[in-house]
Amino acid sequence: MNRLIGHPNERVLLMLAQDAGGMEFDRVLLTPELLTNVKFQDAYAFDQRLCAVYIAISRARVQLYLPYDVVEWLDYHKYQKTRESHGY
Repeated sequence: MNRLIGHPNERVLLMLAQDAGGMEFDRVLLTPELLTNVKFQDAYAFDQRLCAVYIAISRARVQLYLPYDVVEWLDYHKYQKTRESHGY
């Protein structure tokens, strides 16, 4: 999914969060789809998404653009009770 879009010196690199590991960028923009409010099937699916969010957030050197407050997103999913089904 990695794609360069735009004119030289004005490019945007689109990629999946999990593909950005080990890279850094001046500016990072997270999409609403990454921080979805759809209920996860189980704790493992949520953990995978949480790892992707962490990778994406930690790639920004200068500016980070978020569609929502990450703490509110975590709190929202904390009340979804996905962990209880796995004995957490």
